[in-house]
Amino acid sequence: MVNFSARFLRIIKLLIESFPKLLLPCLKLTIPLTLLSFFFGLLLALVLALVQIANIRGLKQFARFYIWIFRGTPLMLQLLAVTYGPYYLFGANVARNKLIPVVIAFSINYAAYFAEIYRGGIESIPVGQYEAAEVLGYTKAQTFLHIILPQMIKRVLALVCILLLLPAWAVCESIAENVQVGDPPLPGLLMLPEKEAERCPAVVLLHGSGPNDRDETVGNTRLFRDLAEALVEKSIASIRFDKRTLVYGASYTAEQLRAFTIREESMEDAVAAAKILRQDPRIDPDRIFLIGHSLGAMIAPRIAAENPGLFAGIILLSGSPRTLGEIVLHQNQAVVDALPMTTRWLGQAQMKSLIETWETVVSGTKEEALNSTVFGQPAYYFWEMAQYDTAEALKMLQIPVLIINGGADFQVTDADGYEAWRALDLPSNVHLVHEPGLNHLLMAPEADESVRGTVQEYEIPCHAAQEVIEAIVRFILN
Repeated sequence: MVNFSARFLRIIKLLIESFPKLLLPCLKLTIPLTLLSFFFGLLLALVLALVQIANIRGLKQFARFYIWIFRGTPLMLQLLAVTYGPYYLFGANVARNKLIPVVIAFSINYAAYFAEIYRGGIESIPVGQYEAAEVLGYTKAQTFLHIILPQMIKRVLALVCILLLLPAWAVCESIAENVQVGDPPLPGLLMLPEKEAERCPAVVLLHGSGPNDRDETVGNTRLFRDLAEALVEKSIASIRFDKRTLVYGASYTAEQLRAFTIREESMEDAVAAAKILRQDPRIDPDRIFLIGHSLGAMIAPRIAAENPGLFAGIILLSGSPRTLGEIVLHQNQAVVDALPMTTRWLGQAQMKSLIETWETVVSGTKEEALNSTVFGQPAYYFWEMAQYDTAEALKMLQIPVLIINGGADFQVTDADGYEAWRALDLPSNVHLVHEPGLNHLLMAPEADESVRGTVQEYEIPCHAAQEVIEAIVRFILN
């Protein structure tokens, strides 16, 4: 025992003495590599974000293509391309100093991820701040440098640090594969549990309204990324993808948008994603579920009804049985009700006109809707959805349905969400869950009173509530 203890102590002493000699040479390489890659990646990401927001035709498409390529290909492949590509194409040997190609590859890879964070941060700044700066005589450059940029940095700093220090592959043991969804193709991500002996269940994640990315990034939150990472830890695969209006929205003509519907925007892609899962030998084709959030939850029953046998069940997060037009009207009315008495009368007059326009559109014909606008958008998009009764389709479904609404949701309030669901005569296969303290993203941010119940909540870094994740997991596995 004495000899063993002495030998063990000598080994520990040797390790302690050798540690600086082993560590210091590594630090001399990794610290400059990290700092240089981070610096150039952040600069390039800012350029990419600004090019997209400036909406310069050609450059915006190039930026989107750049992000799609470098987020959709392995970093090792990018390292090989940067290291050996210039030599075989142009005879330039950039690998003489091995640090140079590595910094270049890491920088262009980081930029593809940071650019989307920057873009989300800039787009989250209220339009009123731009208008106020214009009134004060600020130029566009001054507005961006002195007003928008500081706020954007404050809002995205936490996410940038998380992305640098805790990459997605470090969260759990899983396989992440890039996929193409729909036609024309949308870049997506398939996450699978690692080393599963049996076929695993899987979910398709379907976005809410607006041009969302695959993570459903809203401010400093990423609901779909949270769900995908939590589910894969429970041996549940997932597929998520960038929304069609995000990838191709800028290319649509006015004539195309006039007849654009939720089918082209989301429904067809959800079905295409489910078919990808069914064809994967690692996925159990009889245990594929559809998770819709917000608008995605409102159309999920319609998708399941039109594609019998495709889904084993559906999960509706922050949805409503009402039409999208009704929800928009209620959201606008809430804004008017919050106005001071001195200006509320003007808001009420505008609401009256808006309600009349909506009623005219929804009661009109297809041809009339194709030639009208409502809520500042082509009316046919809303008219087509209003022809479909979510509640009736839900009652006809034979598959299990889980509905979750948050009680602190100011976008789909209890009146439009939980209470509206409760008022229906729902069949026994529909399970209704109400989480009082959660907002529209099913999160509980630590928000001050000044921002609680506003979109500013979404700027507070937060994650999907554990009780929501547990409810989804129980529903799928049971």
